[in-house]
Amino acid sequence: MKVAFFSSSADQKNGWGAMTHELGTIFLKQYAAEVEFEIFLPATEAHQDYLHSSPLQARVSCTLPPFVHWFGNPKRFWDYWLKQPNLAGVDVIHCLDFPYAISGMLCSRKIVPYIITLCGTYFKPHRSFPDGWLFRTAYRRAAEVNAISSFTLAQARQ
Repeated sequence: MKVAFFSSSADQKNGWGAMTHELGTIFLKQYAAEVEFEIFLPATEAHQDYLHSSPLQARVSCTLPPFVHWFGNPKRFWDYWLKQPNLAGVDVIHCLDFPYAISGMLCSRKIVPYIITLCGTYFKPHRSFPDGWLFRTAYRRAAEVNAISSFTLAQARQ
């Protein structure tokens, strides 16, 4: 099985990065024989010092579009959409929510299942357009949406 894991960081000094590092380490140690995985990070992470000393370095591809805080500008969304990585041969996409749930949805092309994990209480709110519509669609189409707390999951399902 080949898994693509989308995150904004693998730096252990921040929440998403720590989660990415821990999950990657578990895959590397416990499931290396069964699961081939690659961690996809934004291109802006390519030259970060933490990657050079990471045991996950060989599994990291810095080809995701830059982190986007708001998709209200149509050009911003268009640029984001065009910069999605090529995932030939991937069986499952697992993405940490904001904003890479949308990348998971776009890359899946309704063929490859994708899983969204919500981290902490920081997930993209559904209140503004077009972000609300994009994230509701991504959550609805996902094979699974999980969270590190029931509160976070309940907030996302509002």
